[in-house]
Amino acid sequence: MIRARGYILVETIVALLVLALVLGATLDAVASSTRAARHVADTRAALLVARSTLEQVGTAIPLAPGNVDGIDQGFVWHVGVERAADLVRVNVTVARPGAPPLARLATLRFAPAASQ
Repeated sequence: MIRARGYILVETIVALLVLALVLGATLDAVASSTRAARHVADTRAALLVARSTLEQVGTAIPLAPGNVDGIDQGFVWHVGVERAADLVRVNVTVARPGAPPLARLATLRFAPAASQ
C-alpha cells in the first residue's frame, strides 16, 4: 500500500508537468496569434493612411518635386515627389513612429511641364 502511494504521487507530478507543458505551448500559440493579428491590423490601417495620403497629392499636398511629412491616426507618413520629363513619381511611406515602414505605395502621374 505504501509503495502504491509513492507511484500515485510520481504519476500525479508527471501528469501536472505534462499539463503545464501543454498549457505553456497553448499560451505561446495564442500570444503569437495575437501578435500576428495586431500586425495585420496595423498594416491594414497603414495602407488606408497611405492611400488617403496618396489621394491628397495634387490637392492638399503639392505635386511638386520635394518631400512632405505628416502624422495621421498615430502613423508617420512621408511623401516624396520626383519629376522626370512629363511624369511625376509619387512615393508614400507610412510607419509607426520609430518603427520600420508598414506600407509603401508608389505611382506615376502625368504632369506636363509648364510652357515657358
